[in-house]
Amino acid sequence: VVTTSVLDIIIKKLKKENLSFPYSAVISGLIIGSIASFEDPLYVPLLAAIVAILSKHVIKYKVYHVFNPATFGLLASFLLFSRFDSWWAAVPYLIPFLVIISWKIRKLWLSITFLIAYVLLTYFTDNLRLQAFTDFLSLPYYFAFIMAVEPKTTPSTRNQQIVFGISLAILLFLLAFVFRLPYAIFISLLLTNLGYFVYRIKS
Repeated sequence: VVTTSVLDIIIKKLKKENLSFPYSAVISGLIIGSIASFEDPLYVPLLAAIVAILSKHVIKYKVYHVFNPATFGLLASFLLFSRFDSWWAAVPYLIPFLVIISWKIRKLWLSITFLIAYVLLTYFTDNLRLQAFTDFLSLPYYFAFIMAVEPKTTPSTRNQQIVFGISLAILLFLLAFVFRLPYAIFISLLLTNLGYFVYRIKS
């Protein structure tokens, strides 16, 4: 969080932008810290934090960001150091708070649509068991309600959120369960971000 916040302020200062509390940078730092493993060396989340903020300021078109910063930073760091995600903060008792967060930023349609499409795709292809209550608790809620709904890289209207959520679920299903691709959850989100970015600049 310190790394993302300080770097974001420095870059804004260099670009002579108005300085304000770096809310988005803090959130990116929290997400990175909650997904990187405690067993990783410190330079793994630090590099993820640096890449996240650089991607936010560099990979953009006008006011449009292309990629979810935290996701981009994590994927870059994991690929470089051959590390994997931990998701240690994705615990069941946080689910109500995650839902509230998604609702407060008006992205609940995206989150719910993604989860429904994901469950249907994985359940009816025998990639998901829903035989006990604990099976429902193991669904990717943290991803759906926190990572996937980054405000700058996702749509705000209901219909567009529905399309985004379904597209994300399909991509994740294909990459994770059909092609068995490592880091599928990160790649699928970044590709969906890219698709939405292309749609926005062409609209």
